[in-house]
Amino acid sequence: MRDNIFSNDTVKKGLIFLTAILFLAAIFFSAYKLTESPPVWMDEGVIIQTAKNLAEKAVYGLQVAPNKFVSSGFVTTSYPVIYPIALSFKIFGVGIFQARIVMVIFLLAFLLAAYLLIKKEYGLAVAFFSLALIVSFAPVYGHGKNVLGEIPGLFLLLSSLLFIRKTESEDLNHRKIIYYVAAGVFAGLAMATKPVFLDLLSFSLITGFLIARPNNFFGKRFYVFAGMAIAPLLIFILVHFSGDKFSSIVSNYYGNPDHHPLLPTIKENSLKFFKEFQLVYFALALFAWSASMYLRRTAKSKISFAEIIAFIFSIANFFAFFATLGANRYFFPGQILSIVYLPPSLFYLCESASSRLKINRRAIRFLPYLLLSILILFQFYQTIFHSWVADNYGSKRSADLKEFFSVLPANKIVMFYDIPEAVLFYSGDDYYQYMRFAESVQIGKETVSEIKNKKVDEIITSEKSWKTLKEGADFYKLKKEFDKYQIFEKI
Repeated sequence: MRDNIFSNDTVKKGLIFLTAILFLAAIFFSAYKLTESPPVWMDEGVIIQTAKNLAEKAVYGLQVAPNKFVSSGFVTTSYPVIYPIALSFKIFGVGIFQARIVMVIFLLAFLLAAYLLIKKEYGLAVAFFSLALIVSFAPVYGHGKNVLGEIPGLFLLLSSLLFIRKTESEDLNHRKIIYYVAAGVFAGLAMATKPVFLDLLSFSLITGFLIARPNNFFGKRFYVFAGMAIAPLLIFILVHFSGDKFSSIVSNYYGNPDHHPLLPTIKENSLKFFKEFQLVYFALALFAWSASMYLRRTAKSKISFAEIIAFIFSIANFFAFFATLGANRYFFPGQILSIVYLPPSLFYLCESASSRLKINRRAIRFLPYLLLSILILFQFYQTIFHSWVADNYGSKRSADLKEFFSVLPANKIVMFYDIPEAVLFYSGDDYYQYMRFAESVQIGKETVSEIKNKKVDEIITSEKSWKTLKEGADFYKLKKEFDKYQIFEKI
């Protein structure tokens, strides 16, 4: 379904103008209060620390004691995100702004890739609605402004799908080999970014090839694509897991560190349908997409290989979520794909209903525009007034951390106790660090004894984490408290 009703040049120019407005809105939402909203937090901290150490000391790891580093192999965001941030630090210096501006670039590139993919598939008008849905979707900024792997991974995935779509030219002679190279490289980089992309994209590609058997991927073209996809994964293994044992890699990426039983976890996540609107939204968008795919399949309409891969990925992510710890970001990539393909799905479903049920064609074709416009306006309202990002526009966490460390005497030996995000704001090297991500994933555990030995002058922690300290707490008193942090000094 392409937008033939938008063939008028004036209308096209209007759509292009509105698309430019959407990108300007995205720039505003991405950059506004960049260093404070969302507040820095634990997962972001370990990624930034790895980039900081890489830029300053050429070490791809985390410091747990002065001149002692451990592998970042347990960190589930890898070099496609860490390397660009390290480069930013190398050029512009270390800071939260320098880290997050890289994420803004990733976010805008992600929006552009999504827009170009749908434009290639369905035309200008449908692409405009897809772009409007994701620009107005608050979690894009909640997950995208933080230094995390979801948005970069989606950018790389959508870029791969875009080049896969470009290979589906009707003229075999115009299927340039560079498209297969680019599609493979972007797919490999996406899989190297986070485990969710490694697992689900590899599954989607294999399943897609088996189901669709695309004739444009036979022979040399397939081997070029596969080889280019494997190359970034080999770099991922060499860089991210350098020196790690195979058992540790498997445990960190695919283990169950908190020992959550599977069936109760699935049951608990299933109950989120009654508590979490985001999961319901995902399910409804996925249902519309599934219905559209089924009707097109039965009508023998052409479905692009790129869309088949995206659909399999989204379905797999939806069902895989129920076995996870239940955070919304665990289904976010699949949800985004379902939202990107929601406009073409709705347009097709309404057209199909019009022809099958002999309903007034003009009225039924107007319906998706009405539904999508209402949804977009509602999402903009949520993003501006009632989102996690909007709720934290008044946060001063980064400023407070920066101020505290700016007056901390340089000769003080510091312990960061389970708050890795605070290390970014500390310019010294004489520090110890302990981090607990799960019962079986505790980094720097051996350094906690330095508290009992009174080797540490000050401890930066949180109230929640301080309560877990079993030995040595009596040697320290509360010095300062701000935001969620507590500072203890040696008595």
